[in-house]
Amino acid sequence: MKITGISGSPRPESSTNALIKAVLDSTDGESQIFNINELDIKPCQSCYYCKENGVCKYQDDYTDIVKALDESDVFVIGSPIYFSEVTAQLKTFIDRLYSVVNNQGISTKLVLIYVQANPDGSLYKPYIEAQSNMLSNIGFELVDTINAYGIPEYENLIENKEFLEKAKEIGSKL
Repeated sequence: MKITGISGSPRPESSTNALIKAVLDSTDGESQIFNINELDIKPCQSCYYCKENGVCKYQDDYTDIVKALDESDVFVIGSPIYFSEVTAQLKTFIDRLYSVVNNQGISTKLVLIYVQANPDGSLYKPYIEAQSNMLSNIGFELVDTINAYGIPEYENLIENKEFLEKAKEIGSKL
């Protein structure tokens, strides 16, 4: 099994990355992680080049992720929630999925990870459900979701082992 992590966190040593790595490290498969913030990915230009030519016009670091998507059995996508949404970095990646959906399609299993500072775990539930539905509608098969709430800093994740344990459990079941 091949599993790929996609991190929308701008921080290299973040709670989001720690949760993604916990899932990846708990599997028996081959794994890799892409930190969107470290890549050169141009936002979708809605030019429809992909509809006419079968691939995105922009051959940037996104092409490596598309290759991984084709080769992976499972994607683990994670992001902190900033101002009620995923980060701009992850949104750029999600928007570029348009070229994949219009061409080869998506049929990969998916684990979603959201990290929020707010201690109210229900606060962003409608947003998380909308994101899950959208990603399922474009072809991902949602396996599980982690909504790590009350985690403003990495230290809070380490103190509250509940979310790390859930990540390990999810990884062990993949």
